[in-house]
Amino acid sequence: MIKESVFVKFFINLFLILKTIRYSFIYRGLKKIKNTFFRLYSGSVIYRFFKNEDRIEKYSSNSEIIKFIDKILACIVEFLRKIYGCLRKLNRQSINNLAYKLVNGNSRLCFHNITGFFLVIMAIVPGDKWNNLYGLIMAMFLLFVYVLVISSGKDYNYSISKFDFIMVIYMLATVLGVIISYSVADSIRVFMFFVTSFILMIVISGSVKDIKSLEKIVGFVITGLVLTSLYCIYQGIKGVEIDLELVDMAANAGMPGRAYSTFENPNNYAEYLVMFIPFMAAFMLNRKKNFSKVIGISMILIPFVALLYTYSRSCWVSFAISVVVFIAFYNYKLLPVMAIIGIMCIPFLPQTIINRIFTIGSMKDTSNQYRILIWDGVLKMLKNCWATGIGLGPSAFSKLYPSFAHTNAVLAPHSHMLFMQILVETGILGFLSFGIYWVVTLKRLITAKINSMSKELKNYLCASISSLTGIIFVSGVEYIWFYPRVMFMFFIMIGIIMATLNIAKRG
Repeated sequence: MIKESVFVKFFINLFLILKTIRYSFIYRGLKKIKNTFFRLYSGSVIYRFFKNEDRIEKYSSNSEIIKFIDKILACIVEFLRKIYGCLRKLNRQSINNLAYKLVNGNSRLCFHNITGFFLVIMAIVPGDKWNNLYGLIMAMFLLFVYVLVISSGKDYNYSISKFDFIMVIYMLATVLGVIISYSVADSIRVFMFFVTSFILMIVISGSVKDIKSLEKIVGFVITGLVLTSLYCIYQGIKGVEIDLELVDMAANAGMPGRAYSTFENPNNYAEYLVMFIPFMAAFMLNRKKNFSKVIGISMILIPFVALLYTYSRSCWVSFAISVVVFIAFYNYKLLPVMAIIGIMCIPFLPQTIINRIFTIGSMKDTSNQYRILIWDGVLKMLKNCWATGIGLGPSAFSKLYPSFAHTNAVLAPHSHMLFMQILVETGILGFLSFGIYWVVTLKRLITAKINSMSKELKNYLCASISSLTGIIFVSGVEYIWFYPRVMFMFFIMIGIIMATLNIAKRG
């Protein structure tokens, strides 16, 4: 029966075919082409960039200026710890109990639980109820608690040398973006969004010291992700009113309204999904029991379906890029399997989504045309202000841009591209510091010794590379920081990536 089995015959024939292909002329030819590309790559500038030592990190650890700043910070921390010691003597019982709860990772009131609670709130509050002032209040409170925990003796990061020096330069560039602004009042308003973002990044990257605390923070992020995704799916099923400013109905006939969950815009919400779905995948892969792992990985379908309901083409492409990158670093042998699964899923997609996919890059779609016209006007404007920029915020942009704009794109509130907007607002210093940070961070993630670390940390490194790479594409066609809550989420993502790298360095 076994010999006559159809399945046995099928797999035997498949094995013989694969064996034949392996020794075929085509196989040998493709292998030679692959080897040629590897030889070219090994002698290329890209290879040398990844192979050479990290000079920026070496400089930041040896710089006398940075050492001097670290000494000042150490003196401030020492002063705060003496004050804390005096307060303990005055009111030993309550101060000790509070410090224990904030520092102890098992306490419900511990710092990571407080931080995580705020991250969930920041995600799930509906757009019409959200105020960006809430984000600043949350960030300032977390900073206060962070300083309090450090004062109690907890070994959280507070030194510049352990923080990313390039990001510090970008922070300074945003300060200059206020000083040189064509609209100082509005630039101060927008600068407070950056303050909120930087604080969130600092407290997350500085307080997460091990896999346990990293898992806790990511767990809270995933909670917000799943809850908002369920609401987005509900919107998609129930139906959302079509916004003609977001959809060209002539090029997207029959398309329904685009779901946006708790965010104000479907593109904004899709950007949030692209940033954090890879971390959800890493979190679920780290579950100990196989049953929990299968259930967890299946749950990724929830934000994936939500992403489909946003009808955000740029984020669909970005998500596809992030999936390929994640699998390539997790286990590149799975790429063909995932490609086959992806192709097999296409016939099951709704026709409206397939139609939307076919409009990617089409110049018949007015939104694509609009971006090209905006970029043309902004490039003309940059000829006069590329060195210093014009200052933070839409007010400064609206004062200068109309003089260079195309007649069909005069009222654009921003450049529709993150990198271009950074150059416009903060000049060459902000553009180079942020660009170098992005490239160097990717290099650090890619060159980390993945095979010599724990499985849990490896998964988070894969997620970090995937998330940072995926969001690059959408940043090339969207100004993802125009909605401040997405800006906050972006720097939360950066904080998690920084923490992951720091854990990898400590081994």
